[in-house]
Amino acid sequence: MNDMSDIVFKTTEDQQNFEKAKKLLKRTLKLFHADGGIGIAQDQHQKILSYEFIINLNKIPVNFGTCLTTYELLEKSKLYHELVKDSITSKIDIYENCASKAQSNPSYRPLMIDLQIASEKVRQIHQIENNLMPSKLVH
Repeated sequence: MNDMSDIVFKTTEDQQNFEKAKKLLKRTLKLFHADGGIGIAQDQHQKILSYEFIINLNKIPVNFGTCLTTYELLEKSKLYHELVKDSITSKIDIYENCASKAQSNPSYRPLMIDLQIASEKVRQIHQIENNLMPSKLVH
């Protein structure tokens, strides 16, 4: 789905949460010098099933961080923004920073799982790209 006007939210609050999360994610991705957005999974009746964060890596979308509600989406967006901002400012690896924060704030624990999933997908993309590269052996 490409057209945002096709999205029918259950409540005004859902729509507001989604819009806030979308804006916050856009700012977060800008800090990260990345491109992406929020994906929406719908059933055949256009009922929203879930939301996901998407980062485009070499024009390949990497989906992670599935959320079942717009409230969860907004809360995760806030945590990701804080995590990325803090990681960049402190020059700390984002996963290590998340693990450190998760020790004192359990809200960060799901982000650790999201980041593991995203890093595994990125690793697979790099493996595929490397396998497609012509051999650089000199004969």
